Amino acid sequence: MASRSESSFHDSANPAPPPQPSPMKGEGVNAPQPLPNGEGVNAPQPLPNGEGFNASQPSPNGAGANALLSSGLGVNQEQQGVAPILRVKQVSKSVASADAPDGRLTILHHASLDVARGEAVALIGASGAGKSTLLALLAGLDSPTTGEITLAGFELSQLSEDERAAVRAGRVGFVFQSFQLIDGLTALENVALPLELHGVADAEARARAALDEVGLSHRLRQFPRVLSGGEQQRVALARAFAGTPAILFADEPTGSLDTATGARIIELMFALRDRHATTLVLVTHDPKLAARCDKSYVINAGVLQPWQAA
Repeated sequence: MASRSESSFHDSANPAPPPQPSPMKGEGVNAPQPLPNGEGVNAPQPLPNGEGFNASQPSPNGAGANALLSSGLGVNQEQQGVAPILRVKQVSKSVASADAPDGRLTILHHASLDVARGEAVALIGASGAGKSTLLALLAGLDSPTTGEITLAGFELSQLSEDERAAVRAGRVGFVFQSFQLIDGLTALENVALPLELHGVADAEARARAALDEVGLSHRLRQFPRVLSGGEQQRVALARAFAGTPAILFADEPTGSLDTATGARIIELMFALRDRHATTLVLVTHDPKLAARCDKSYVINAGVLQPWQAA
């Protein structure tokens, strides 16, 4: 998934015609659904090396999420509250491998799940089980080999990479194990940048409010290198929630923290999730953390199954 974020900034200077995704099967044209409070933009900044996850970069035409549907707007099932915010049907992912008998290595086998708006859902499993692969597929950062994924009313397999990015804009937030802050920007600038990229007029004010919400109003002008691991993850949480996302994907958010700091981050993340009525999809290897969620799934050797705490 290299070069996705690197190109997103240069492309916006060369406007292209708005992408027009196909309607979902059995539905009308998919209009972007409103966020819980009817406003907000959320987009993790491009990674320092220009690679990896890039959640909500502007679309190449510079128009953002609304460029998906410049005409013929309809009301999809997600807007009507009928469909889940995330639906996965028989999704598999395989990659070329010289070591596999048939030349293909299957990472994920026919996974299916539904995530209702406002739910907290955990994906649990050992390292290498396929958790992060599934998370990337759910967010449209990668494409499945077979199967269907519908996010916020949009069937992702019908969309181009740029259209998937436009779907994520304003709807999806991310929190990563390694924080993914830009070293050359202050805490305030790291939180404000995604909002500014999407034309939010009061980006700095909203960034300040988000940092205050995570207890960092006294660290606004500090750079990541002088912040502790816990403080860096709080900046990342502020960045994720500043745009009031409809759904937050968290990939091992405490994996780089000590036990005590990690516990405080989890408490903060769940408090923010409740306050903002945000859907949460959480990747973890911790059964205790998974047990806090509304429902959980375990991945073992690429097979996804419902999981319940013992």
